Amino acid sequence: SFKELTEQQQKAQRTLVDMQIDSAKRDLELGIRSLRQQNHAELFQEAERVAIAAVGKGVRESLATEVAALHRVVRQMNDSVDERLRIFEQRLNGMESRFSQGL
Repeated sequence: SFKELTEQQQKAQRTLVDMQIDSAKRDLELGIRSLRQQNHAELFQEAERVAIAAVGKGVRESLATEVAALHRVVRQMNDSVDERLRIFEQRLNGMESRFSQGL
């Protein structure tokens, strides 16, 4: 009968709409899951970048401290060498003056 045929068509349409809704829900859930994974990956990368920057900063600060210490040691060595050269020059000048007086 016409009524039964109409009911079957309506039921088929509702089933089709339900299937489309379910498909859209699955697509949305997949999209949300993908966005969450992407956000987690981005957050992880950002955390990793921050950690590397912090380590890098610590390394740079440590290296700066060590370089400053090396500069102090080199300065002390230069000062020591300069002082030894000054003393040596004084001795040479003294020897030269004694030598020239002896001649």
